[in-house]
Amino acid sequence: MPVVSLLIPVCGDGEGLEDSLESAKEQFLEDLEVICINDGGSVSVSKTIKKYVSDDKRFISKKSDNIGYGGALNMGLGVAKGKYVAFLDPGDVLDKNALERISSLAAACNADVAKADFWMYPTEGKYAGKRKEAENIPFGLTGKLINIEDNPDIMYQHPSLWTAVYKRGMLVRNGVRFDDGADVPFADVPFAFKVWVCARRAVFTKIPIVEHHGNSDITPNTLEEAQILADRYAGMEAFLAQREEKLEAFGGVYQRMRYRAYLQAYKRLEGDDRLAFLTQMHDEIAADYKAGKVDKGAFEADEYSDLEMLVKSPKEFDELQQKYSGDSRGDNIKRYAKSGGASLLGKMFTKKLKKDKNSSADSPYSR
Repeated sequence: MPVVSLLIPVCGDGEGLEDSLESAKEQFLEDLEVICINDGGSVSVSKTIKKYVSDDKRFISKKSDNIGYGGALNMGLGVAKGKYVAFLDPGDVLDKNALERISSLAAACNADVAKADFWMYPTEGKYAGKRKEAENIPFGLTGKLINIEDNPDIMYQHPSLWTAVYKRGMLVRNGVRFDDGADVPFADVPFAFKVWVCARRAVFTKIPIVEHHGNSDITPNTLEEAQILADRYAGMEAFLAQREEKLEAFGGVYQRMRYRAYLQAYKRLEGDDRLAFLTQMHDEIAADYKAGKVDKGAFEADEYSDLEMLVKSPKEFDELQQKYSGDSRGDNIKRYAKSGGASLLGKMFTKKLKKDKNSSADSPYSR
């Protein structure tokens, strides 16, 4: 049995594929299988994969016919033999000791998941075009074995599936799979959610192990994409509902994740599309709020204040969001003063002091 099965899904022209395959070939971990799933890729993709399969016995090629990112990875999961499973997107590059380091960490702790940080290449801002640590692992999670039920902070971060190894037996035993046909970026969030709901033991390191060159934006740009994202969240809710013993621990986490994801989608949309999604957002969240499913304790004070306004008056929520639409401190203070008054501002100030004390930097992908 290989220690790690590395799954690489490829479609289209597979931009950056050779860099990814070369980084897989150069892994210090010898007991490795690299499963390349060619999902309707171009002729050049087929030739590139064939070259690596011929040169290195650790490489395996599987072919699918445009079944989508999620479907291709499910095919890979179905043939994987490793104790652990890892993922790599074309264009991303693994550090040479990435899989050896992260699988050794998982084995030493008998963890269901071992997760590291990554390097990113921002396209805007002062770090545009430069390599920068994502700082995607929350403060306080490293250096110890974690029970996710008691420490769900990682669930609010960017899923970054390609920075971890997952115990294959845990995935199979719990039926953790990708949504068939789900395309990037909406396949990663449900898979990560299912993993964290089912994993009992997790370990984290802030050491980056992969250069991520792909699009890390997981916010919809159109109403159609927003509705697809909503479907993914409905699937996540159904997955959780089938595991009643997990509802108490993760019901509130799910509600907060959905609210934050919907809010980002709403902010990205404009005009009639924004209002149409606002209606969907209100209807779903208000129904759960009235049914007592929304756990106030899972939310920050400002988030819950905004959520209550959304439930009570979508029109007022929209007016306030549009009037103070910036992310500046001034806009936030004005919005919170309007929605929650002095009490909310006091809670926000206390939260900021605690945050400044515990962490020197926020993750760019924190949601």
